[in-house]
Amino acid sequence: MTESTAVSSLAISTLRIFYDGDCILCNHYAHHLQLKQITQYLELVDLRNEKSLILLQEALSKGIVTLNKGMIVQIDSAYYQGAQAITVLSHLTTSTRAINRIIAMIFKTPALGNSVYPLMLVVRKLTFWVQGKSAEIKTSIS
Repeated sequence: MTESTAVSSLAISTLRIFYDGDCILCNHYAHHLQLKQITQYLELVDLRNEKSLILLQEALSKGIVTLNKGMIVQIDSAYYQGAQAITVLSHLTTSTRAINRIIAMIFKTPALGNSVYPLMLVVRKLTFWVQGKSAEIKTSIS
């Protein structure tokens, strides 16, 4: 996503953030995200919940998104995943918390965000490893 294709909060009718509810980092980010005057449209969906499969079934079957490749953001009929999802969210968030400001600063520059996101996935996997859990999200569709 480039800055010229940044999402306008005025045009959003559906905003869903699909995240890994078992990941302490993902869970914290999703629940502490501060969105610019569009919270009435926000729905947080845990990817480990069967509801996510119902909501993502078409996108998964068409290969638009893939589980275990990072956070997914749905804005109306468009889907964004991984670094692109965080980039989209960084354009919609207010930055009052230090960590949100840092993430927004990094991901508002897509090239920097694309470089940092793989490191975030490694940290995510390490947190699961330390907890003795699997980071993989298993479903009947994926």
